[in-house]
Order: sequence, then structure tokens, then C-alpha cells
Amino acid sequence: MLSQLFTSFDIECNNLNLYKVYTIGDCYVVMSVLDKSKRKDFSEECENVVELGFRMIEIIARVRESVKFDALHMRIGIHTGKVMGGVIGTGIVRYDLYGQDVLIANKMESSGESDRVHISGATKDLLYSSKNRQKYIFLPVEKPCFIDTLNKSVDTYFLDKKSESFTKKAR
Repeated sequence: MLSQLFTSFDIECNNLNLYKVYTIGDCYVVMSVLDKSKRKDFSEECENVVELGFRMIEIIARVRESVKFDALHMRIGIHTGKVMGGVIGTGIVRYDLYGQDVLIANKMESSGESDRVHISGATKDLLYSSKNRQKYIFLPVEKPCFIDTLNKSVDTYFLDKKSESFTKKAR
């Protein structure tokens, strides 16, 4: 089941020009920058990650139906920020990401809700500044999310997509 999910996620990553950093158990970690010299607009990269989140929810629903396992759900957490990356280990090497923004991204996933896209305020701000902001509905989470290891709170939002007919009227 995980292989079926992750294979479908990988295809969508490639379609959206995203990079799967790694998987750990049922956790799927993605970043948007593949080649610094070919960077897109930041808001476009952010939209690609958000689109992957929505597509992942659709894929999960499809797989849940095909394997007849009603308990199959995932939380999607997204944060925008700076990371450092590098290879760790000598015998068995692994590429990993580091930094406070990685911790915030992890917290977006762990404090989210099943089958929902949970974003940080930084991601909301970037999406809201994009030319396509009318595609989204930003639903504020009442209580800021506290990140213990950073001793700080961040505002968070659940993100929904507006229907196609609504966004056409809004233009």
C-alpha cells in the first residue's frame, strides 16, 4: 500500500518539478528547489508544493478505496523557509535537511488534521502575495502552533481550494 502511494506521489513530484528528499515510514519529505540556477518565482514554487499536497490527498482517497482500507489517511504539512542540506554518514550515506524551518515544517504535519493541507503563516503570506491567491481559502487555526525546540509559536492555517467556477467568476 505504501509503495502504491509513494510511487504515485513520486510521479506527481516529477510532474510539478519538485524534489523528494526522503521518506521515513509513512512520512514523505519534499522541497521545491531542484537547481538554484533555474529557480522559479518563490510563489510559483510554493504553489507547486501546495498543489502536490492537494494531489496527495486525492491519491490517498483513491488508494484507500482500491485497497478497501478506510483507516488510510495522511496529514499534509507545509512551511516555507530556508534550509541547509547535506550528506551525513560514511558507510550508509543519506541526504538530509537541517534548520529551524525544517522543524516548523515537521510541526505543520504533526499538528495538522487528516486529509487536510496545514500551512504556516510564512507559506500563507507567500501564497497570498501570488497572482493566483484567489484559488485558495485560508482558514486560520485559532491557537498558534507552539514549537517546543524553538520555544516559539507560529500562526497556522488550513488551506482549501476554491472551486473552478468560483475562481473564474472572481477573475
